[in-house]
Amino acid sequence: MSSVRTKVEQKDPFTGTQTSHPPQRRVVAKGKKREYEAVTSTSVTSTSNYQSVVKRPKTFGVSPQRLMDSFFQAMREIIENKARPIIDKPSKLDVLKKVLLSVKRLPLGIITTAEKICQCARDELKNHLEHHGTKQNFQYFQEYVKDHFDAIVVSL
Repeated sequence: MSSVRTKVEQKDPFTGTQTSHPPQRRVVAKGKKREYEAVTSTSVTSTSNYQSVVKRPKTFGVSPQRLMDSFFQAMREIIENKARPIIDKPSKLDVLKKVLLSVKRLPLGIITTAEKICQCARDELKNHLEHHGTKQNFQYFQEYVKDHFDAIVVSL
């Protein structure tokens, strides 16, 4: 059995004499877009009622300096781990230095170790190096080996 709906009359008919002003709202875009303050003002020319655009500040997880410091510390740990077993053999140290200077990819574990050191999100350091770095990742490693290998070996 189907029921038939009937229209219901409006209890308070609209007279059209009362108009309400819409409330002031804050329009927020989804995602990482900017927020804008929407202010309804009666006079557009009045500068006291008109507010400028309010942008939310950008938030950064970890400072770029901290990311790079942890990257260099991770490179130092990798070099120490490779040089420690052959510390008493100078000829093998020279071979190790040549091998490390000729790499065309970062050794395994540098990025993940650096991210653990600075306690940042996964791939944050990798993204920083790709988008803000002036060199390729392995070039940072080659330069670090060239500048610091001898000092690291002496400190062991």
